[in-house]
Amino acid sequence: MQDFNIEEFNVIIENNGKFEPYNIMNYLKNTWKEFVKNYDEISKESDFNEDSEGNEYWKFPRTYKEIKKWVDNQLKYRYWGRCEYELVLSQWPYYELDEDTSKYKKGTPIIPNDKGKKIDIYEQCKMNMDVIIKIFMNNIYLN
Repeated sequence: MQDFNIEEFNVIIENNGKFEPYNIMNYLKNTWKEFVKNYDEISKESDFNEDSEGNEYWKFPRTYKEIKKWVDNQLKYRYWGRCEYELVLSQWPYYELDEDTSKYKKGTPIIPNDKGKKIDIYEQCKMNMDVIIKIFMNNIYLN
């Protein structure tokens, strides 16, 4: 079997009523490059390896677990709970079809109390975190 290189990971965003793919890997790669470039300056300014909660903060991520934590933090910072990156998913059709008129009945939805579910980019990433980490690690070690 032949190896292949995946350089992007697309999530779904809504743009003017249309669903579009959005590549999160560009953000992660650019943030990583900036982090590596500035790491020496940042670590020299700091006398500690733990933040106030005891988390290792300035330690350069090298293992899978450390890189996963770094990526998770970056994705949370950029995409978590931001309304411009949210989709609302709900049942379809929302109302029952009137057999006489072939139009949807207004009033009671098919599933009562269905308000839909908001899904942002971070939630899409969280569901696929291991795949994202593998693609990201492949990208940073090849570039």
